Amino acid sequence: MFLLQSAFIIPLFLFAAFFAGYRLSGLLKLLFPRFKKLIFWIIYPLFPICFIIPSYLPTSRFDKFLFNIGCDYMGLLIITIMLLMLVEFIRFILFIFHRLPKKGEQRRKAHIIVGLTVCIISASVFGYGMINADTIDTKEYSININKECKIDNLKIAMIADFHFGYQENANKAESVVEAINDQNVDIVFFVGDTFDGDLDEVFDLTRIQDVLSNIKSKYGVYACMGNHDIYTADLERFFSECNINLLTDDTLLIEDSFYLVGRNDRSLETFKREDRT
Repeated sequence: MFLLQSAFIIPLFLFAAFFAGYRLSGLLKLLFPRFKKLIFWIIYPLFPICFIIPSYLPTSRFDKFLFNIGCDYMGLLIITIMLLMLVEFIRFILFIFHRLPKKGEQRRKAHIIVGLTVCIISASVFGYGMINADTIDTKEYSININKECKIDNLKIAMIADFHFGYQENANKAESVVEAINDQNVDIVFFVGDTFDGDLDEVFDLTRIQDVLSNIKSKYGVYACMGNHDIYTADLERFFSECNINLLTDDTLLIEDSFYLVGRNDRSLETFKREDRT
C-alpha cells in the first residue's frame, strides 16, 4: 500500500473514481428515471475510501475486510477507466466529424447501449481475473547451457509475486508448495514481491511460514527482493525461519558447480536512496 503515500497517486485515483462514478450515475438515471443521484453519491464514495483508509488504520480483521473491498473496487475501476477512455476518444472523433447522435431519444438509447456495454465488459474481465488469480499455472522451459558442470541436469522451480498481505494468504501458499513438491525440483527461487508490504499486514503469517518451510528441493530454496519487498521489515528473519536463503546483492556457490546471484531491486535506489553494490 506504499503507493498510496504518494501525493500524486491519491488525487489521480480519486479523480478516476469520481469520473467512473459520474458516468455510472448518469447511466442509472437513464435506466431508472426515478433514480436519486444523491443516494448514489452517499454510497459510492465508500468504495474508494475502502482502498485508501486501511493504510492509516491499525491492522485488524476489519481493516483487512475494508481493504479487500477496496482492492476489488480498484481492479474493476482500472478496467472501467480504460474502457471509458476509449469511449471518450471515439466520442471526440464523432464530435469532430459531426456524427454524434442527435439529442433526444436517439442519444439516450446510444448512451444506454454504450454504458451497458462498458459495464458488461468490465464485469466480465474482472470476473475472469478473479477466477484466473486463484489458478496455479505451471509452465515448463528447457534451457541448454554449453558449459562444463558437475551437475548434468538441474530442475529449477521459480516463483514470483506471491504478494502475501491483505488478500493472498496461506491457502495460495499451500497450492503453490504442493505444485513445487510434485515436480521434484533440484532448487527453488523466489524472485521477488513475496510480500505486499509489512509482515504485520499478513494475518496467517505463522501458517505461511510453516507452509513455505515444507518446500522440498535438493540444493535449497533461495530468494531475492522485489520492489514491494523493500518495504517489508524483518524479511530476512522471516525467510531464515522458513529455511529460505535471502540473497541481497550476494553470490553463492552451489555444490562447487555454479554461482547463484541475487540482486536487490532497483527501486531501492529510487525510493530508499540506497545504492546497490
